[in-house]
Amino acid sequence: MKILKQEVREVLEYNILRFWIDRMQDDEHGGFYGRIDNNNVLNTDADKGAILNARILWTFSAAYRVLRKPVYLEMANRAKRYFIDHFIDPKYGGVYWSLDYKGVQAEAVVGFINIFQHFHDESAFKKALCCWQYIKDKMIDYKNGEWYWSRHRDRTLNTTDDKAGFWKCPYHNGRMCLEIIERKI
Repeated sequence: MKILKQEVREVLEYNILRFWIDRMQDDEHGGFYGRIDNNNVLNTDADKGAILNARILWTFSAAYRVLRKPVYLEMANRAKRYFIDHFIDPKYGGVYWSLDYKGVQAEAVVGFINIFQHFHDESAFKKALCCWQYIKDKMIDYKNGEWYWSRHRDRTLNTTDDKAGFWKCPYHNGRMCLEIIERKI
């Protein structure tokens, strides 16, 4: 087990996290680039998605919690700031699905809770609560179960995308709920 842990840590730090630190930061428009292909061609004008950015927030906040390297805290704070400034809808609440290169609810809650729990950042806790309130008010299907995929810009429910399917499974929503339940906050 010791060898496995060491190998996994090396892959995480020097392959996965280093890739995002070195290749995916968008220094011109902020946040992170939305796409690099399998030939390592960076698409600097690809849209930036909420799920991708919430997962970046979660990943680097968890990496700092576990590995305690300051660069991971810097990346978590970069992701947090970009997410708050660009993905949170200040008028209607909730999270924008995607943005153009200039500028998902459950992933956002977990990312903000990580920042709050490990760095005592009250603004992150408030954002987590705002996202959770939006989920309760706008996303949960209390009659038939599960959560809706998203809402359109005009705030109507997205009933085109399935509530369950290849990309919509209990992992994200369930993981958020389980992580909140098990936290000692």
